[in-house]
Amino acid sequence: MIIINNKWLYGICIACMFFISCSKSDEYFNSDFTTITIKVENTDNYLSNDDIEDFYFVKLETVEESLIGEIRRIRITNDRIFVLDSEVAKSLFVFDSEGKFLFKVGSIGQGPGEYVTINDFFLNEDKQSIAIFDANLRKINYYDWNGLYLHSKILSDFWFHACSPLSSEYYALDFTKRARGANKYHLQIIDNNKPIFKYKKLTNDYALSNNYHIAFYEGVDRLFYTPTLCDSLFIISSEGIEEAYSIDFGDKKMPSKTINKLTGSKQVEELYSSGYFYGIKDVTETNDFMYFSYSYLNSSLPFFYNKEKGIQHSGILYFPLPLTSYNDYFVGVYESHTIMAVLSADNNQEYLNNWQQIIGDDYWSFIQSHKDEENPLIVFYKIRNS
Repeated sequence: MIIINNKWLYGICIACMFFISCSKSDEYFNSDFTTITIKVENTDNYLSNDDIEDFYFVKLETVEESLIGEIRRIRITNDRIFVLDSEVAKSLFVFDSEGKFLFKVGSIGQGPGEYVTINDFFLNEDKQSIAIFDANLRKINYYDWNGLYLHSKILSDFWFHACSPLSSEYYALDFTKRARGANKYHLQIIDNNKPIFKYKKLTNDYALSNNYHIAFYEGVDRLFYTPTLCDSLFIISSEGIEEAYSIDFGDKKMPSKTINKLTGSKQVEELYSSGYFYGIKDVTETNDFMYFSYSYLNSSLPFFYNKEKGIQHSGILYFPLPLTSYNDYFVGVYESHTIMAVLSADNNQEYLNNWQQIIGDDYWSFIQSHKDEENPLIVFYKIRNS
């Protein structure tokens, strides 16, 4: 989680006021940061068992109060696992590091500490606080480390779609598809409900955005931002945002006019049939590797990138795709229904044998004993940098 101290906040305020007064508000600050270009090629260079340096599983306890339907987000701290199911259970679950269920944060409603939807959540380990973002009510509820409600931040002046707190008063807001009037920018950083930075005017609504659109992703000591259908990854910094990675799709890059001239169902139809690559999402990283996914037709394609060697991988075998990272491990999920489907398939014996060989007999027994009604297995794995 990005923690910003008072000196850092002062830097944001001064730099952003300078930026707004001296340059156009639809351009980002051009500093000395070197943008890294990643050329994406649709290859079959998968990460295999030889590329995995270490791994371990955590089984999330299944009790009546902790039933998870579909995991949307995971964040890990030294002693806790936070799991967001925003669509089925509509709850934020907290487990200890061994997978024992501790509590749920907040509840559905419109009273103090309640929410209509959970679109995202944020942690501040230093302050031992948890924040839940409700896009429908445009508010952020704050709780202590034990889930006790503290207070709310209401941002009723902004029709934003996604957000990330930078401090108690500084917030980064993404306006994709929800911009109204003066809010028609992809990104704004606000201080005490006043915009101090704006990036890139919105020229069109994006049909693929939905109530659970995520635009902000935590990296290793940095916060990434990527607008909908964008080919760049930005870092939010004291000077606004800086382009960290430019994703080069080559002749598969979608021309901007393809999107800008279309709206609604026509836009979706074009995206699903054009054959272009589009839409960076699911961003996370370790010290050595960057991971994100991108869309092709109506599917998501995974992408691992070795930062030091510039080597790309188009997926991973036998291990789940990452939802987050922790201590240089990628963290993914073996969903219960997926485990059951693979174990019951008739034509996958070779796959099962390879899977068993890779994870070993102990973990294989762990998987075979898993039941469909149980919570998912959390998988931590470290990729070898060689």
